Amino acid sequence: MRVNMTVNGRPYAADDVWEGESLLYVLRERMGLPGSKNACEQGECGSCTVRLDGVPVCACLVAAGQAEGREVVTVEGLADHARQRSAQAAGAVCPGEPEEGHPGAPGATRPVEPEAPGGPGVGRAAEQPEAGHPGAPGATRPVGPDAARSVAPEARPVEPDMARPVEPGGGRPVGPEAARPGKSGVGGPVGPGTGRPGEPDAARHAGPDAGHPVAPEAVRPRRPGPSRPGQAAPLAPVQQAFIDAGAVQCGFCTPGLLVAADELLERNPDPSDADIREALSGNLCRCTGYEKILDAVRLAAARTGEAV
Repeated sequence: MRVNMTVNGRPYAADDVWEGESLLYVLRERMGLPGSKNACEQGECGSCTVRLDGVPVCACLVAAGQAEGREVVTVEGLADHARQRSAQAAGAVCPGEPEEGHPGAPGATRPVEPEAPGGPGVGRAAEQPEAGHPGAPGATRPVGPDAARSVAPEARPVEPDMARPVEPGGGRPVGPEAARPGKSGVGGPVGPGTGRPGEPDAARHAGPDAGHPVAPEAVRPRRPGPSRPGQAAPLAPVQQAFIDAGAVQCGFCTPGLLVAADELLERNPDPSDADIREALSGNLCRCTGYEKILDAVRLAAARTGEAV
């Protein structure tokens, strides 16, 4: 059978899934997400913990068919999940969603330009031609053979001396000599540091001015989307806290602990020691003695509170 689910913000489809396959097997073997570990396969160690529609579950105990049409978050998607959560808390704009008050936002009214006194199209000085212009009111247009001569500028024949190239230092060259790149003289050499078209340094070092629509400070925040496969994403706060607190040793139990701790901090940003112990009671570790793991969760909670 085919199983369709959303994993870490991206749609996935697994074909030829056996009815008895676990969600853990599908994630690791069919979708290439080996972060969730396969240890006891009895739901005792918690190393395969993932979030199914936001709830922590042991993936080894969930049949793959039960995940049809549902959302799964594994340890590989914790960083993106944390970024999206922070963006929602900060009120960032979704991609394609207009800002509040923008003319394209729902319920926004477009300002109407007031009409000039006397009715529409009257009194707009910017649209009226200047006095003396052929189209100005009261102006007379010349008629007859002299009309073309009075309107068009008089053309002067080019003398032979004007077609010769200008000497170096006298202006811009005219003629075949002007098209020769690298010619020193009026045009100057073409190369790095000259600021001429074709210079690689000019395009490489040129950046947007402050206040430009594409300047970094002019870009409004948007809700971040999922990272592409193979693209390194910043670590989630709980992941960084585990590193800083030295809560990672062999690492086999770490993915399940991270998923469980992240879910705890999402629903309870300021947990007590009892809350942390209860949330991690289904995750076993044979290396750290749990004290550094508790320190890591406390550190992540403190950093999250400071960020808010």
